[in-house]
Amino acid sequence: MSFRKNFRWIRQRKQFSVGLFTGVAFIAFVYLFFSSPEVTDLPGKKGGLPDFRFEDIIISEFDSGKAVWEINATHAHLYRDSETSFLRGVEGTVYSDEKELVVFKAPSAELNLNKSILKLLNVVASINFDTLTTIIRADELVWDGAKQSFEGSGQVQIESELGVMKGDYFLVSIPFRKIRIESNSKAHFNYSKTRPAN
Repeated sequence: MSFRKNFRWIRQRKQFSVGLFTGVAFIAFVYLFFSSPEVTDLPGKKGGLPDFRFEDIIISEFDSGKAVWEINATHAHLYRDSETSFLRGVEGTVYSDEKELVVFKAPSAELNLNKSILKLLNVVASINFDTLTTIIRADELVWDGAKQSFEGSGQVQIESELGVMKGDYFLVSIPFRKIRIESNSKAHFNYSKTRPAN
C-alpha cells in the first residue's frame, strides 16, 4: 500500500471515529435530557439535583427481628446535606404484634430515618383496631416511630361503619388504640351501628 493510500485510509478512519463519537454523544445527550427524573414535584428541596436517586425501593424498620413498619416507594431522592429522604409513589404498612395495623398510600412523602419520622402528603390510610376498620384522609399525616402515633392536619376526614368525622387535626395513638379528632370537628354517626343490641 502506497503512502498516499495509507494516509487516505487513516484519515477516513479518523473521520469515521469522530463521526461515531459525535453520534453516540448526541444520542446520550438526548436520552439524559428526556429521561432524567423531575425533582420539582417532590416535597422539600426544590432547587438542585439530588446526590442519590433510587427507584422501586423498600425501606423497613425492625425491632428484635420483628417488622415495625415497611415503606415502598417508586422514587427516592437523597441529599448529602439533609437527613430527610424525599419519596414519591408511597405505599406502606405499620405493624403491631406482626399484624397489619395501619396501611397507607400517598403520592409523596418525607422520611427522616434518624428520628423515625415519616411525613405523608395527601394521604389515605386504613387503621384496623380490633374488628373496626377506619379510613383516614388528610392533607398531611406524620408518623412518629418513637411515640408510635400518627398526627394528621389539614382537611381531615375519618370514616368507619360508626359514621364520619371531619376536622383540622387528629391524633392516632397505636399503644392506646385511640383516635382523637379536634379543631373545627364535626361528626355524623350511624346510629344503627352505635345502638347497643337488645
